[in-house]
Amino acid sequence: MKKLSKKEQDLEFARRTEEAYKRYEKGEFISMPADKFLKELKKW
Repeated sequence: MKKLSKKEQDLEFARRTEEAYKRYEKGEFISMPADKFLKELKKW
């Protein structure tokens, strides 16, 4: 796997953030209370 430069990392982060925001705007997300979210997070 190629090691990305700082600039490449920043661009990849921006691309992924924009994709996530577009999904959010379309309503493609899950909403849940904080306590349930934290329980789910512990499973990772």
